[in-house]
Amino acid sequence: MADDDLPRLLRDLGATAVATLLAQHVDDGRGYCRACSLPQAGPSRWPCTLRAAALAARDLARRAR
Repeated sequence: MADDDLPRLLRDLGATAVATLLAQHVDDGRGYCRACSLPQAGPSRWPCTLRAAALAARDLARRAR
């Protein structure tokens, strides 16, 4: 998968999917992603990959208008 494939996929899923990811993948106040912190994997640094991809998808959609 190329670096820009995930943002394009998310953009194609629609604004609701992107907004949901942005709402869920937030800083927990300690510099980690609230949604990506799983017991078996440990915490992910914020901003996580999914948040960055959702922001890129939102930007792609805005430029396409």
